[in-house]
This record gives sequence, C-alpha cells and structure tokens, in this order.
Amino acid sequence: MENQERLHGGHETLNKPRPGDFCLVCGANPAVIGVFVPEKPTAWRAAKDKSRFIRYCLCGECVKKPDIQATVEKIIRAELEGASIENLS
Repeated sequence: MENQERLHGGHETLNKPRPGDFCLVCGANPAVIGVFVPEKPTAWRAAKDKSRFIRYCLCGECVKKPDIQATVEKIIRAELEGASIENLS
C-alpha cells in the first residue's frame, strides 16, 4: 500500500502514454501501461533504502497471456542485468 501511495502521490506520470512506447514482450503497440514495484527493491538494483518503480507496456494480446506476470518479471530482470531478452516469453 505504501508503494501505491507513493506511485499516485509523486509518480502519476508513470501510467501516461509516451512517444515510443511498445509492448515489452512482442514490440507491438501498447494497450496497457503497468508499473512493477518489487517487494525487495535492492534485488532489482535499487539503491539501499530506496523504492523502485519499473514502467512497462503490454499489447492487448500479451496482457491476456496466463503467465504474463512471470514473463514481465523475467524480461525486466534480464534488461537490468544487461542480458538479451530474446526467447524469454
């Protein structure tokens, strides 16, 4: 809840469309914008005692996939680690 309050209190632009947005999984035009807020921010490369908000977009087809949450987390983790994201979905 605290992270959601911070999101709405100071990061309201995270859920607004931006030029160049694309589906994180397939690259198509986005239908939804999500914000991943990890429970353990330092495990996701946040500085100690800081929150982490990771914005991403999904198209209408990918958002329907039953395992999309796990796929999004894998892609985000790979991008943060500098790995290739091919064949993760």
